[in-house]
Amino acid sequence: IKDISSADADFDKFWQVWPASPRKVAKAKCLEIWKRRKLSAVAEQIVSHVTALKTTEQWLKGFDPAPLTYLNQSRWEDGVQTGTPAGGGDWWNQRRVKTPTSA
Repeated sequence: IKDISSADADFDKFWQVWPASPRKVAKAKCLEIWKRRKLSAVAEQIVSHVTALKTTEQWLKGFDPAPLTYLNQSRWEDGVQTGTPAGGGDWWNQRRVKTPTSA
């Protein structure tokens, strides 16, 4: 069983790997969640997942979740999406393109 200082060190690795953005907030609350949920047990998985997510198109375009949301929703369990969704491309932009305009 890892002790508190180990939990702090594991959390620090997570916080360091998280990309700098306006959504990187609530560090103290994230640490509280980390300790309460004993996330040090899956720290390597979390850090690896965040590292992989940072290379995805979604994150590169700035659509990354807040770290608190990521931890609360156990997003590391979602895996990493690669490529484009079925039907190809960004569904929101496809909808916007297909929206009829007034004449």
